[in-house]
Amino acid sequence: MSDEAYDHVDPYQDGTYGTNSTPASTEYEEDIHDDYRAQLDVVMDLARRAGYQGITGTDVRRITGWNDSPKSRALSTLLRNGNLIRLKERRDNAHIHVLPEHRALREVLPYQSTNTKYRLAALEEARTVVAGSASYYEALLALDELIAAARES
Repeated sequence: MSDEAYDHVDPYQDGTYGTNSTPASTEYEEDIHDDYRAQLDVVMDLARRAGYQGITGTDVRRITGWNDSPKSRALSTLLRNGNLIRLKERRDNAHIHVLPEHRALREVLPYQSTNTKYRLAALEEARTVVAGSASYYEALLALDELIAAARES
């Protein structure tokens, strides 16, 4: 697999591995990269062996014994980087992931980060609030209430 698959090995959103560059943080970063690369390689190997049938997150967890976090992180990275694609098709209530050459004519679900999903949900909720308002002023009041409720939760 090319090193492109490993361009986004970032446990934190800002790309750091801690609050400073002490030896412990630097060593942690190296360990994380090695472990993470190994996880990506395992998932890619599973996808290659599965071929057209593909793999699901459930398959990855069952075969590797990993919990949800490493499974999700590896699949998300491989989806984001284009190494795998997620099909709309499901098996055992889970989306199927295949190598791009095994897509055939099957429908694909594009990768979306969790952050994007939450933003879209919030925008859809805001649109519903605005659409149900009788005036611009009522829409602003409704949006203010929505924002206040989000801040309290």
